[in-house]
Amino acid sequence: MGMVKGVYFPLARFGQYVVVTKGPDGKVANVSRAETMAEGQATRQAMVQAFPAAKGFTTGKVILSKEFVATRDSVGRGFMTNLYDALNKQGMEPKQRAELEDTLGQLYLQSLPDLSWAKHGIHRKGTAGFSQDARRAFAQNMFHGAGYLAKLNYSDLMQDELATMQQFVNDWVGVPDSDVNSARAQRVVDEFNKRHDALMNPKGNPVSTALTSFGFLFHLGLSPASALVNLSQTAMVALPVMGAKWGFTKASSALLAASKQAASNRNDISKVLQGDELAAYNEAVRTGTIDVTNAHDLAGIAQGEDAGVMWKIRPVMKWASFLFHHAERFNRQVTFVAAYRLARAAGTAHAAAYDQAVKATYDGHFDYSAGNRPRMMQGNWQKVLLLFKQYAQNMIYTLARQAHQAIKAETPAGRKEARKALGGLLVSHALAAGVFGLPVVGMLLSAASALGSDDDEPWDAKLALQNMLADSFGHKAAEVFAHGLSRLTPWDISGRVGLDKLLLPDIHEGLEGARAVESWMSAALGPVAGIAVNAGKGMSDIAEGRYLRGLESMLPAALRGPLKAYRYGTEGNIDKTGIPINDEIGAAGVAGQALGFSPSEARLAQEGKSAVYQADARIRRQRRAELLRQFAAAAMVGDEEGKGEVRSDIARFNEKNPKQRILPLQLMQSVRMREKRIREASEGVYLPKNRRDVLEAGQFAVAE
Repeated sequence: MGMVKGVYFPLARFGQYVVVTKGPDGKVANVSRAETMAEGQATRQAMVQAFPAAKGFTTGKVILSKEFVATRDSVGRGFMTNLYDALNKQGMEPKQRAELEDTLGQLYLQSLPDLSWAKHGIHRKGTAGFSQDARRAFAQNMFHGAGYLAKLNYSDLMQDELATMQQFVNDWVGVPDSDVNSARAQRVVDEFNKRHDALMNPKGNPVSTALTSFGFLFHLGLSPASALVNLSQTAMVALPVMGAKWGFTKASSALLAASKQAASNRNDISKVLQGDELAAYNEAVRTGTIDVTNAHDLAGIAQGEDAGVMWKIRPVMKWASFLFHHAERFNRQVTFVAAYRLARAAGTAHAAAYDQAVKATYDGHFDYSAGNRPRMMQGNWQKVLLLFKQYAQNMIYTLARQAHQAIKAETPAGRKEARKALGGLLVSHALAAGVFGLPVVGMLLSAASALGSDDDEPWDAKLALQNMLADSFGHKAAEVFAHGLSRLTPWDISGRVGLDKLLLPDIHEGLEGARAVESWMSAALGPVAGIAVNAGKGMSDIAEGRYLRGLESMLPAALRGPLKAYRYGTEGNIDKTGIPINDEIGAAGVAGQALGFSPSEARLAQEGKSAVYQADARIRRQRRAELLRQFAAAAMVGDEEGKGEVRSDIARFNEKNPKQRILPLQLMQSVRMREKRIREASEGVYLPKNRRDVLEAGQFAVAE
């Protein structure tokens, strides 16, 4: 048979729904698969027409393939090895033994799950019905083939290493007075075994894949602001890490030079690289250090994202990831090349310089591969719930690790480098997000507020600090100190790059009590659930006549920004009640909002409004209302002692809040109003006399 050069596109079938057509002789003439029952029924109708019963063909009904269960359906490789060894001892004729071994091998391959690449070893029968989606067949073959070959090459080696680790623990268990913590070491080995099992046997789900893709599309896809903010990670994370090792001046110069080269060559710095630099770059691309999204795209196609509905939105998903793909690629190639150059300039050999550059790239931009996720983030529902949380997890680890190494590193040089890196990370984020964007600052201010407040005179340390800074240094300087250098521009990014919301969900400022808990729980459900929450808010706004605001809540980020910019440009920044917060938003702020950036002036005005309402709520709607309620309750039961205690509390309140004084007349009005509501209530409902006609709506619940 002649050999044909070129790319091989294997035949393949996709889906769990099967339609089988048999010919007049009873042999299988066609086997087709579909991914939904509806597609299966349509395929069956097509088969009935293509293979008419008048000619003796029989097309069966659509059946669902049995789901593969390893404990029930799989045959262990150890069993096959033992079986072949037993055959070798039977003294069979070579030809007869070869035929039997081939038959047994085919049975073994047929026992494997449908997606196993090893099934390509089954003898082709030439049965019609294979999928016409050659692109997907090629992707599946390459993706699963690469995984299968990698398992053949490395799974035994990894298993041997795990066995060596376990043996190390076992050897030290019985050693008295050992410095090795065997319990901790065993937990490490157990974790490695669990991660190894998860990597060898991934359990993906198309629903979780679709939900995470939709979440990305809704919140980040095609958003210029999100991609541009992603570019800041080089300066905010990679630079401090590299500066701690090679010096901040050298690291800054190297990063700027590499950035200029990448930008001037359309985000492909390899065009200007030569020799060892080009070799190192190509190796980084090959291993996925730089161009990580190609492998992810291939995996998505092979797992079926192109089928059915996902196939229809595939062009949208491709363009949705365009900005992020190129922003991430720019970050990684610039960091890698700059780190490699710095390492070589420090006298490091090529191989060691390559390793240092890879480490700097992952330390500065993290490893987002599925295998590097914590196990608690690898499940199907975990991927949906914790969407976008891998950056936060990596950032928390980076800060904690640098803080730990600053004290516990083995060498003075290591401790010094960790201190520099930690200091650089905090300074870079303080410059970008302000002091309020740093970790722990919010907790310290909350603790100070609790210590400095009392019931009658609540005190907010954060607001007090902001007002003190504004009085001392001016409003703009105080704003920049609190929220970062972006407040000097028309566009604010402090909320996007701060370290204060890494662990706990971000909720709207000013919420307290039950509303704060509800908002926190809603945010904790993750970005995908947030889409439904936004849709509910949007429909509520539309029902109340706020059409533009309702659409803003319901639309993806890429469309929400331009629509909000239109509202700012035509109406200014007004709240839901129609009260202007900013009479006018500048042209630059409106343009930034169209790209997805919040206007700095709008953010500042909203923060001031929130501060006022929070202060008013703490005094009037909480403490003042509570005192009126306590006095009325005591008066209505004739508790004179209780009334006296409340009067004393009211006196202290009036002394500290003279503009919110509670007068004797107001106390009497509060008592009379509560007595009236109790007296005139009917069946647990109080309504004014002119609205009591609606009481008949609850007649079904009134006892006869």
